[in-house]
Amino acid sequence: MKFREHRGHLSDSLATQREFQDREEVTRHVIDLLKAQGTGEVPAGLVSFTPYGGDDQRIGWKDVHIVEVTGYGVVGFVDNDTENP
Repeated sequence: MKFREHRGHLSDSLATQREFQDREEVTRHVIDLLKAQGTGEVPAGLVSFTPYGGDDQRIGWKDVHIVEVTGYGVVGFVDNDTENP
């Protein structure tokens, strides 16, 4: 599963792209990102994955999902989210 942080420009967002095994790994990464930004400890239950327009033809990602944290907002996007078809 690919993850990229939300940025103002697609190229900036893609520069943050990383690969993870599953949602659990992405969730841990998101929690670490926010903690490093000074947000504090974020409970894993506040991280959500929501379908976001299907495929992104610009970059070849399939089944794109937006990653959000309740009370914070959009953190990034993942591709090929097969855990919740």
